Amino acid sequence: MNNLIATSRRGEMRALAVQGIFATDCHAQLRGLILRHLGPAHAALLAEPQHDAATRGIDWYAGLPGTPVRCADLPEHEAQALRARAAGLARDISETAQRLREDDYAQLKYGASQDQDAPILARVAELAHRRGVSM
Repeated sequence: MNNLIATSRRGEMRALAVQGIFATDCHAQLRGLILRHLGPAHAALLAEPQHDAATRGIDWYAGLPGTPVRCADLPEHEAQALRARAAGLARDISETAQRLREDDYAQLKYGASQDQDAPILARVAELAHRRGVSM
């Protein structure tokens, strides 16, 4: 079910690396993370890279059925709809990444006081409900 959708040369791209590991080497981890948080439509945005050491190239594969068609080769209304859909999915991924960063920061900053904060917040909610105040 994998379809070759593009080939690029490693030298033509600026490599993104985390802790010395190329982002293209983390495809399974990134895809799994997106799949868990957002689902298969979002994960399908990530083509799977296959490195070819002999040519220093990267073949990119989509795990979707059918024959790949370049967006530029679609009728304009279909291309616009596809771009809008892809932009929405990419925006969801970006927003999820931001939320996860903020959640990690909040956990580091406030995690120790969570046991103390929870009963206080529960009491505030109880009092607000009792007095008919919306929080």
